Amino acid sequence: MSEQEPGINNPERRGKPAEQLTERIEVKHVSKEHYNKPHTPETPSVEHVRHTIEQEARRGKEVPIEEVHKDKDTSQQPVATTLKKDTWDRTMTRTRKRLSPPARTFSKVVHNPVVDTISAVGEKTVARPAGLLMGGIVAFIGSIFVLSLAKHYGFQYNLLLFFLLFCAGYILATLVELALATSRRLRKLR
Repeated sequence: MSEQEPGINNPERRGKPAEQLTERIEVKHVSKEHYNKPHTPETPSVEHVRHTIEQEARRGKEVPIEEVHKDKDTSQQPVATTLKKDTWDRTMTRTRKRLSPPARTFSKVVHNPVVDTISAVGEKTVARPAGLLMGGIVAFIGSIFVLSLAKHYGFQYNLLLFFLLFCAGYILATLVELALATSRRLRKLR
C-alpha cells in the first residue's frame, strides 16, 4: 500500500498537537426525512420481511437430521486425522532408527494396526486391574505354599500350577467385582 489515508496511524501526523493538523474530518449528517421517506420497491418494508421469514421458517422438529448435519463443516476432521497419522508415522520412524534390528522388528509387530486394535479391545475387557492384581497375589502365595510342600514331601513342582493359580485368582477377583457392581446397581434402584 503506497497510499495512506490521513489518520492517526499516518507517520506524518504522529507527535503533532491537534491544533497543527490542517486536515478536516467531515461528518455526514443524515436528516430525519431520510428515515421517514416511503420505501421503494428495492427496499422491502419490515412487515414484508417478517411475513417472508414466517413463511420460510420451519420448526426444529420439521427439519430432518440429515439436513442439519449436511450444513456442518466437516472438512477439519480429515485434516486433523491425517496430521495425527503423519506425525505418528514420523515419530515411529525416528524412534525405530535408534533401535537395534531385533527391537525394530518387535516394534513393527507391536505397533501394527491389527495388533493395536486387538490390544485396545483387550484393555477394555480382559485386562481388569483387580483381576490381574488378585491373580498375581494368588499365584504368588499359592506357588510359595506348593513349593514349600514340594520341598518338604519331595515331589517335583510343576510350572503349570502357577498359571492355574493365576487364572483362579483372576476369575475370583472378576466374580467379586461383578458382585460389587450388581449390589451397587441394586442400591441405586431402591
